[in-house]
Formats: sequence, structure tokens, C-alpha cells
Amino acid sequence: MFLTSAPAFLRPAFSAIVALLLATLCLPAVAQIKLVASQPVVVRSGSGIGRLKLSNTSPSPQPLKLSVGLFVDETSRSRVEQPKTSFVLESGGDLPPVLAPGQSLEIAVDLSGISGALSVDAPLYNGGNLLGAVRAVAVDTPLNVALDGRGTPDQPLEFTFAKSAVIPLKNSGKDYLALDWRFLVGGTQEGSGMTILPPDSQSRIVLSPTAEVYTPIDFFRPATRSGVLLLRPHTSSGVDPRLFDLHPIPVTLRMNRLGPETTETLFAVYVMFFLFIGGALSLLANSILPNMLKRIAFEKQLARLADRTSSVSYRVDSYVRVLLRLERKKIEFALKDATWYSLSIAEKVDAVAIDVARLDLRLTLAEKTDQLRRRFEEISASAPPSATDLVDQVLQSATEQLHSFTLPEDVLNEANTLLAKADAEMDALADTGQQSKRVAANFKELKTRLGIFPKDLYPDLEAALTGVFMVFTFAFDDPANIVPPMLFAIDHAIAAGHILLDYALVRATIAKGATKECPTAGKEAAERLLARECRLIDLLGTLSWKALREARILVQEMRENVYEEDIIEGLWKREVDKKPAARIVFDTQRARPYLPIYFSVDFDNPHFRNAAALSCLGFRWTFPGDLVEEGSRVCHYFIGNEPEIPLGWDVDDVEKIAAHKHHSHDSKQEKQQDSWLSRRWRKWKDKRRRGRRGFTTWITVTVQKQHDVSMAARIHEKIKLDPHKRPGKSRVWVEIVRFLLAFGVALAGIEAGAIDQLRKLDFLAGTIAVVALGFGADSIKNLLTQTPKKTA
Repeated sequence: MFLTSAPAFLRPAFSAIVALLLATLCLPAVAQIKLVASQPVVVRSGSGIGRLKLSNTSPSPQPLKLSVGLFVDETSRSRVEQPKTSFVLESGGDLPPVLAPGQSLEIAVDLSGISGALSVDAPLYNGGNLLGAVRAVAVDTPLNVALDGRGTPDQPLEFTFAKSAVIPLKNSGKDYLALDWRFLVGGTQEGSGMTILPPDSQSRIVLSPTAEVYTPIDFFRPATRSGVLLLRPHTSSGVDPRLFDLHPIPVTLRMNRLGPETTETLFAVYVMFFLFIGGALSLLANSILPNMLKRIAFEKQLARLADRTSSVSYRVDSYVRVLLRLERKKIEFALKDATWYSLSIAEKVDAVAIDVARLDLRLTLAEKTDQLRRRFEEISASAPPSATDLVDQVLQSATEQLHSFTLPEDVLNEANTLLAKADAEMDALADTGQQSKRVAANFKELKTRLGIFPKDLYPDLEAALTGVFMVFTFAFDDPANIVPPMLFAIDHAIAAGHILLDYALVRATIAKGATKECPTAGKEAAERLLARECRLIDLLGTLSWKALREARILVQEMRENVYEEDIIEGLWKREVDKKPAARIVFDTQRARPYLPIYFSVDFDNPHFRNAAALSCLGFRWTFPGDLVEEGSRVCHYFIGNEPEIPLGWDVDDVEKIAAHKHHSHDSKQEKQQDSWLSRRWRKWKDKRRRGRRGFTTWITVTVQKQHDVSMAARIHEKIKLDPHKRPGKSRVWVEIVRFLLAFGVALAGIEAGAIDQLRKLDFLAGTIAVVALGFGADSIKNLLTQTPKKTA
């Protein structure tokens, strides 16, 4: 009616307004009550109270009629048993039916009978309007979660670095569980996250181990450690996680820093290493220390032997004294070579023991020989010459026995027998009856010779030595006619008589006539002989055993027609005329350091070789280092650091030798200005060159008449020393291989037991047990204490 009565031009506008009002009236009413705040319901023992805050934002009063919908599990979104729900004011009392405009209420929601879920939610309605949701969390719901398989003490979880480790979990309850987890190893968090466990189902937590939780020991012996898996229900926002109790699950881990195969290999190596340590300690206790103590004892014993060696006088011949020094030097080298780290120290110490025992035996015999020689010199002035000759021969034979380098048992026995015989002979000198019988027998032998010897050969000698021939007129062939004070004189006369007869025969056999081809046959020899006749008579007229010995040598020179002057002149030809009349020779094919060598003078003239005149000459040998020996045949050894003759120098040129010594002295002064490193480098190069190629040095011998020092000659001779033959490295390598094979087999035999022993104990106790096992193993002790077999 209103539209029909309205003007025509306003009818369209009124029609639109009416249509809009009708549309507005047909829309549903919009809720004017809002849920301002909502606090989850914390459920304990199946019930709990939560808080809500509602506010009316409309300008008009709104009806208040709260209700909840269906409760579902937040995790599985499945329906759970509907709990009993009630709403009351926070201050107490029932809810008002209407909420005034702008009014807010604090409402408490009371839930009871919640079960079957850890956390649930339900829609909250005011009448038919949805306000929000009500959440409830059961904070005391037990978690029936445990490990499913590995991770227990019986089955440790392999916790390998840089590889995923899986912790299997099983939910034995009937609730869906959403759990927050953290995994700790020794206070270090190795991972965190969330996992869902359906009822009666399994889940896996995957970890990536980090290096911080491992120890160096885990590289070769993985430790068994306990980690802890902390579980807590996963909560929605607004729920304090601290309301939930943590559910710890201990997890036993095997800390594999490396892969299982590599770890087992390193573990075997580790066990072998500590077995080796135990074996090395056993080596130290059973071999090295005892042998080092032996070495110290041998060094002290060697020092005492050195003092005894120095006390051996020149009465003992050169070769024996040199052998004593050489053996002592070799023992010193052997002791230096027997170092504590040497693999063959036991063999070397045993060899030193044998060498020391041999040196002690040789030194004892040399000392006894020296003592007997000293006693011999005392008695030779008064003892019968025949007895003195016998003792001298026996002592010389005993000394020659000592020339044996190895000194076997038979040689040792023979030397002791001869020394005992010489001692007995000198003791027998006090037995005048026995000496009288010996002199009487010698007298009878001489009388027999005089009876058949032509008397016309020695009348002049008889006239010159009437005292000697007067003794022959008495009946001294009967021991009863010889009294002790007469023993020396009678025996001296007997020896002088034999020498006179020998001289007379030599003089008579010299050619005296002339032939057509040789008008002066025998003239020179006779003149040379007669020129020395006075010397012979003077010697025979001297009541001395040494004079008799010299006279006997002089007659031998007459027989050979070779005298001291001849030999001196022959040496002069080499020194002055540069003629090779004589040279220094030695008895070995090659000369090298620490090899005993006999030196003597050899002559081109065969008559000079082994001539009796050599016994009347004095030979003074000078070796490098100003070492001096005396005798026609001497022994010496080189040590390898002697002065060297430059190539092309003539060693007979004394001036050049002196200049070389002076130059060497200057070089030493120059070397002192060099740096220490330069000197060491030069010394090392020189030693290496000598050790590889050898070098040349020189020897000097001065020959002179014993009674006329003006008659002297000197010989200088070069000698090439070959390199000293030292044990090569092949022996060292053989010793190392032999030791490693034997030691390795012994260790491998006990390694299995050592591994089992170590697995049963912790690291420190197990390591000590393995070391003790290696130390006490009988197989290793037998290896270390076995005596090496000596080859015949």
C-alpha cells in the first residue's frame, strides 16, 4: 500500500530498500558471545578443572547455554568415551541464563571420567553457536613404552660414528602416544624430536652420533656406555611441559668410533701391542738387564785384565804381548757392540765371556812366564850353563805355545806342562847332588870328544885358555869329586871346551891352499875369522852364561861366514845406494786393522836369511803412533787410524816424512779454526774413505850392532792396510727377522686368550692383565732365555 501511494519516481528506490530489509531478516543470527581465553584442563586420576573466559560483545543481552560436543583423541582423531562435563562460575555458583552486554565471565569447566587417551578435545557451543574448543590433557597417564630389541645390557646398540643408529620403541599400552624425546649420552644431547606410537605398535628413533661422545679408547676398544632416552607427552600450546613426568629409558650402547670390522682389527692390534709391551718388559727383565749387568761386570774385569796386561814385561816375547793387547781391544769392541737394544745381546755377552776367559788364561800363562823369566835371570848368573840352557829352551817352547790365537785345550795343557817343567828345573838347581851328576855326565862326554879330536888343531887355543883346559885334567867325571861351589866353573869349562873344539874345526876346514883357478882360496874367509878370534877367546874366558851364548853364536857366524857388519852393510846399500838389498816383510797375505802380524827383515842375499848374525844385532821397530818394539821378529797390529802416506811419496825419504809431519801439524792448526761441523764432516769423510778403500802407512826399523851403536842402518817401508772387515747389515736384518718371527709367533699364540681376558675387564684392569700375560708367558721367556747353538 505504501508503494502504491508513493510517487511514481520514488517507487523503484522504495522497492530496493524493502528487498534489502527482507533479505536481512531472512539471515541467521550472529553469535555475540566470544571465547576470550581458554586454559586446557589438566586431568589427574581421570578428572580435572579448566578455566574459560567468555565475553558478550553485542549491545544486547545474550542467552548463555554452554555445551560440549564429542571428545576425540588429539593424536588419532578417534572418538573417546564421553566424559561428564559441567560448567560453573569461577567464583562459585551456576551460570546465569543471560549475559549482559559487555559482560565477561570466568567460568570453570569440570571434566571427569576421561580415559583412553593422553590428550582430547571437544567443540564448545553456546546454544547452537560454536565458541571454540575444550582441551584436556591427562598428565598422570603412565607411558607403557620400552625398548623393542637392541639397547638392553644383553644386546647393546651399535652406536657407530657417522652412521645412523636406530632405537626401537614399543608401545604396550592402548593409547595413541605423541611423544617428545631427547637422547643424552654422558650429558651430551645426541638428538631430539617427536614420535607417534599407536597402541600395541612400534616406532623407531633415528640418531646420527657425533664425535663428542667418543673417547680415544673407542677407536680400538669400544666401551659399553649407558645413554638415556627421555620421553614426554607432546603437548599443545598453552600446556606447560613441566606438568608431565619425564619417562627415562636407559639404552646400552657400544661406542664404535669406527666401523665394526676396522674396530676389531685395531682391537687386535691394540692387544698385540700391549702383549708386545709385556713381552718387551719380559725381555728387559729376563735378558737385557741381566746381560747389561754381565756387561758391567765384564767391563770391570776387563779393566783389571788391562792392568795385569800392562804389568807383563819385555821378558815375554812380542807376539804374546801383542796378542794380549789385541784380545783386550777386541773384547772392548765386542762390549761396545753389545748394546741394550741389540737383538743378539745374549749371544754377544756369551761370546765376550768366552773371550774374557781365554784372555785370562793367556794372561795367566804370560804372567807365569814373565815370573819364571825373571827368576831365570837371577839364577843364570850362578847356575850351571847346561842347566841354564835347558831352562831357557823350555821357557821358549812354552812361550811359543802361547802364540796360538784360539788357545785350544791341548795347547793350553802343553804350555802348562812346559812351564811346570821349567819351574821344576829351576827348583832342581838347589839339588846339588842331581846337578853334580849332570855336570859329571857332561864332563865325561867332553872327555870322550877330546879323546878322538885331533890335538894338532887347537894347541894355540889351549895355550890361550889354559884355565879351561886345566879343568879337563881332573877326574870330574865322578860326581863325588864335584862340590857345589865348583859346579858353575866346571860346567862353564865344559861348555867352553865344546865351543873351542867347534871353532878349531871351523878354522881347520877353511881352504888354505891355492888352485889354478883360485889362487886366494879361503884367504878372505880366514882373515875374517881370525879377525874375530880374539873376541871369541875373550868371551870364552869370561865366566858368564851370556858370554857363552854369545860365543856360541859367534862360532856359528864363523861357520856361515856371515857377520853383523855384513848385514849392516847390506842395509846401507838400500839406504844410501837405493838398492833393494833388504825389505820389511810380514807373514800374512794382507794387512788389515786388528790383525796380529809378524814383521821381520828379509834380504835378497840368501846367506843373510836366518843367519846367526841376526841374533847379535839390535832391531828397533817404530810403528805409527810412536809404538816401539824390539827384536829381529816382532808382532804388531794396526787399529786403522794411523797416519797416512800421500800417494806418490817415497817413504825412504826421511825429509819428506818430516815435512809431512810438519804439514799435518799445520793442518791441525787450520782445522782448529774451522767450525765443529766442518771438522766432523772432514773426519767422517776420511773415516769412510779409509773404511772403503784402505790406506797406506809406514814402518821404520833401525838395525845396529849391540856393542857398537855407530854401526847402524835404517829401513822405511810402506804398508797397505785393507779396510777393516766389519759385520754387514745382512746379519742385523737376519737377527731382526728371526726375532720378529719367533716373538710374533709367541705373541700370536697367546693373543686369543688375551682378547678374551680384556673383554671381561674394564680398560685399565684389562690392559694391565694383558701386559702381565705377555710378561709371564712361558713361550716368550723360553724365546728370550734360550741359549744360541754354537756351530762347531
